[in-house]
Amino acid sequence: MEPFKEARADVITEFIEAAIHSILYVRGVYPAAIFKPRRKYGTTVHMCCHADINQYIIKSLKTVHSLLLEIIFKKCMVQKVGSTRRSSDLLIATIFILSIIHAILFHCDHARFQ
Repeated sequence: MEPFKEARADVITEFIEAAIHSILYVRGVYPAAIFKPRRKYGTTVHMCCHADINQYIIKSLKTVHSLLLEIIFKKCMVQKVGSTRRSSDLLIATIFILSIIHAILFHCDHARFQ
């Protein structure tokens, strides 16, 4: 495995996690009382403290992480599903797409160039 592949996947996964929590908080998907402010990337991010929600996010992010390691992950979609007052049919109310473009870092054997 490339030396930076795991670290790159870790950082991108952590960023996506912070983005998902921010979307859930800002859009009011869950009550604000279940979010606690945390410092990430030099700014405040409200992270959810509800165990079931966190387990779902973590489970999803494990898949994202493994796809990042294989460099086949390109987009992360967060959908807010709701129903209208006139219909019980579920509709996708909001979609957030995080498009991930990451460079492939090549390890260079410096001894060959000396």
